[in-house]
Amino acid sequence: MYYFLIAFTALIALIIALMCVNISINMIFRTNPNNPDNPDDPDLKLFVRYAFLKFYIFPAKPEKEDERDKKKKVKPGKKETGIEKTVAKLKGNFESGEYKLSEMIESILEIAKFLVGSFQRYAKLKIKNFAIIIATDDAQKTALDYGLITQTTYYLYEFLNQHFNISQNNIKIYADFGSTKTSFDINMKFSIKLWHVLKTIFFMLIKYQNINNIN
Repeated sequence: MYYFLIAFTALIALIIALMCVNISINMIFRTNPNNPDNPDDPDLKLFVRYAFLKFYIFPAKPEKEDERDKKKKVKPGKKETGIEKTVAKLKGNFESGEYKLSEMIESILEIAKFLVGSFQRYAKLKIKNFAIIIATDDAQKTALDYGLITQTTYYLYEFLNQHFNISQNNIKIYADFGSTKTSFDINMKFSIKLWHVLKTIFFMLIKYQNINNIN
């Protein structure tokens, strides 16, 4: 009996400790360190981390043909959510090589809106780096790209500052008229405790059940 109580207490303590561990969504978007002279070959990592576990959203592990065929079949009545469409577009653009910096910043904004909308005040943000240097072989194009990226990033900053109170000094954008290659390094992390995730899901299920009962 004594050993059972010790084991039970240890189990409860472990569960409580796991509940307090953060789940983080990490976004790394930067000029490929293996090919820095080609901004059209960027390095993108989008992954979820919990304790010592890491789950990659992109790049994903290669799948077998039968697994890909199963994922292509959409279940009747099932619709993609906004965040699923955003991640799918994000992955599709990088897999095809068709992407724009402004579109990538808009995708970051969509992911941030989803996290804030779902977890409200529980989500936390850490900007490890957000630096973009705009440069092309044409001065006019450099100026136009700089204006577009600055405007798109301003919308992102306004939203993040409203919910996370970040400093504008965390975001740096420059135009380099003496160079011809754009470079960028964006590294951001959203985090939330597992307990808050489970709590939010629990109340969402209750709300969903109440709506069904009324109908």
